[in-house]
Amino acid sequence: MSDTTFCIWHGTEGKRWKTGTISYPEGDDPDGSGWMLAILDGNPLTYQRWAEEYYERPLSASAVQQIYEGAPLTPGLIWELNPDVEFESIFADAAEIAYPVA
Repeated sequence: MSDTTFCIWHGTEGKRWKTGTISYPEGDDPDGSGWMLAILDGNPLTYQRWAEEYYERPLSASAVQQIYEGAPLTPGLIWELNPDVEFESIFADAAEIAYPVA
């Protein structure tokens, strides 16, 4: 925790991210959160473009849009995002964060 530069969280109520009260030093993006979280600007296409570059493979814009909208996970949706993943592990991860599963 002593090396943490920022902390944000999002509860189940509302659609806004929350932050604590912090005294930042002068300068643009002093904690690096602007740069590190730029892909999470609320636009699914921003994330899709980043993920395609990072993972070096195409990614379904429709599938990313569905995740952004909170659509329940189905084997088909998971397959669209990553055909090599084990469904059971994804469903377990979804349950851990209370993401809806069909």
